[in-house]
Amino acid sequence: MGGSRIDLEVRAGVLKALRKGTRPSIVAKHYGISRSSVVHIGREAGIVQPSPSDSQKQGQRQAVEAARLESRRRRSTLSLQLITDAERLRQQLWAPALIVEFAAGGDNFGFHEHKLNEPDARAKRDIAIALAILVDKHVAIERLENEANTGIVKGAIVSLMDRLEAEELTTKVHVVT
Repeated sequence: MGGSRIDLEVRAGVLKALRKGTRPSIVAKHYGISRSSVVHIGREAGIVQPSPSDSQKQGQRQAVEAARLESRRRRSTLSLQLITDAERLRQQLWAPALIVEFAAGGDNFGFHEHKLNEPDARAKRDIAIALAILVDKHVAIERLENEANTGIVKGAIVSLMDRLEAEELTTKVHVVT
């Protein structure tokens, strides 16, 4: 056994502090023992959860990666839908428009329709604003994807360089004379 035994009073104090929710590092400082000893005491009592195994960590990493890929797929789909909606709105800028108005009095009482060759200036402005918002959001999603791709590429390059450097250090050079 490596270290000295921790007496029962200290153990009781450690358990009391852990049950209150005090972090193991703070408990360790207070009682002058190592953090790992505090965690060990807490695990024995069932207060501190054991750290996940390597297989659990791998499963968690895979789940996180799957969620990240699904999010990326959904952003890509949304981006495509936004630009499609923007194209539809753009067509409305020059399409014939039907204006409906209501007359409340006199001989013209009721709804009246008027066909225009294209929307009036106010409607065009509203369409143009909506169009600009859709295009802006599409561009923002595309930018986000490009930044993510850049990060992936940079990470792959750094990893490759690290492997090449490690291989270079372990490879013996034979000089022929």
